[in-house]
Parts: sequence; structure tokens; C-alpha cells
Amino acid sequence: MNSNSNSNSKNKGKLLSATIGNKLKMLRIELNISQCDFAELLGYSVSGYAKIERNETDLTIAKLENIAKILGISIITLLFFGNDKIENYEI
Repeated sequence: MNSNSNSNSKNKGKLLSATIGNKLKMLRIELNISQCDFAELLGYSVSGYAKIERNETDLTIAKLENIAKILGISIITLLFFGNDKIENYEI
């Protein structure tokens, strides 16, 4: 059962990672910013940022906090961006 439990945890992590990349892309598009400009704003190379949007790079909580800080939003807003019920929730 432990391997099943570990497998489920890994899948949840990948789902969260996928969600973050998609949310960043949606946020970038909503802000009407090119991928190049968004990467520069966040301090990433264009190719490095593109990997984030394609969910090929895992982001640490520290990196997510930094991205949220640069964007002037809370990490909660970033994590729940696109969710109508929580989108405007700030801590």
C-alpha cells in the first residue's frame, strides 16, 4: 500500500505543478504581457519561463512567493487564480 500512497502523492504534485504553469500562462495573457516580457519581469530567461508554462519545471514555494511578490499579489491569489470563488481572496 505504501507504493500506492507514494504514487498518489507524486501524481498530486504533478497536478499542482501543471496547474501552476497553466495559471501563470492565464495570468500573463490576462495582463496582456508577452512571454518574453513576463520572463524578464520575473527574472527568468525566456526559455526557462517557457518551461514553467509547459510544466517542465517544478517551482518551489519560495519561487512561487517571489513570483507573487513581483506581481503584487498574494501567493494564495496566485495559487487560486482562475478559480471564481477564491480569485479575489487575499491574506
